[in-house]
Amino acid sequence: MTDVLDPADPDTPAADEAAGTWSRSHTHRFLALGGSRAFAQLLAMAWFVAAARILTDAQYGVVATGMAFFAVFAGVGDVGTTRTLVRHVAAEPRMVWTTYRAAVGVRVAGGLAIGLGTAGVVAIAPVPIDASVVVLAALMATASGVTELGYAALRSI
Repeated sequence: MTDVLDPADPDTPAADEAAGTWSRSHTHRFLALGGSRAFAQLLAMAWFVAAARILTDAQYGVVATGMAFFAVFAGVGDVGTTRTLVRHVAAEPRMVWTTYRAAVGVRVAGGLAIGLGTAGVVAIAPVPIDASVVVLAALMATASGVTELGYAALRSI
């Protein structure tokens, strides 16, 4: 009779070690992710406080306006591509690159159409917003959306 440790057998040391490693690994990853998220939020708050202290009221207003447009463009410019990509890739993982390229095309077209269309409206409307701020927010939101699609594709497989 050979001495084989079966990890599926709850009475073997290998099973205890595997369960303990998984539990520690899972807890460690969760705490690291939570800590990283908290640290990122603290950095963002510190950046806003520093920017408010360093910039003039008008400059800070321009930054805040650009960030507000970025947030809107990031949400609306998605045009459903992230969820669609996840569903298609999860159903057929071999199609990840084809689906990703198609989603990027739609995301870029949608993001730029919404962003540049809004910039055009802002340029001709009697509002005290520089259209270049809106264009920059649209470009940043579109680039951010493309990277989000990449993360979504990786999570799907």
